[in-house]
Amino acid sequence: MKERYLFTVTARSDESSKFPKSNRTSYFPSFGLAWRANEEAFLNKVKWLDELKFRVSAGYTGTQNLGNNLFYTLYTPGSYGGTNALIPTQLGNDQIKWETTLQKDAGIDFALFKSRLRGAIGYYDKYTSDLLMAYSVATSSGYTLHW
Repeated sequence: MKERYLFTVTARSDESSKFPKSNRTSYFPSFGLAWRANEEAFLNKVKWLDELKFRVSAGYTGTQNLGNNLFYTLYTPGSYGGTNALIPTQLGNDQIKWETTLQKDAGIDFALFKSRLRGAIGYYDKYTSDLLMAYSVATSSGYTLHW
């Protein structure tokens, strides 16, 4: 007898120095469930059905696709009106955190007539939040980009 019920759980913890200390670590769990219905006794006599599997899964992934030290506000020495000055060159953001994507999937896999006809029907949904994207700020602020 094959495996009738399938269950998968994963948990991942990632840490990146690209984020401030308060947001350096993030957790990305996922799970999956499947049921091979063709392994049930009530379908044993259906000879033309070789496989019938129902499955669902959901999980998070994370992205750290940004430059280094962007959470710091940086200054460059310069002069203004003949006086020494510190000129802001990078507007920091201490709220930067991991970009996260939740992916969900559900489907039915089947094989018929001694596996001569195989197929799958599925539903897929993907939602990303906390996008890591630079955007322009007003030049009067003295900065060019902000994260």
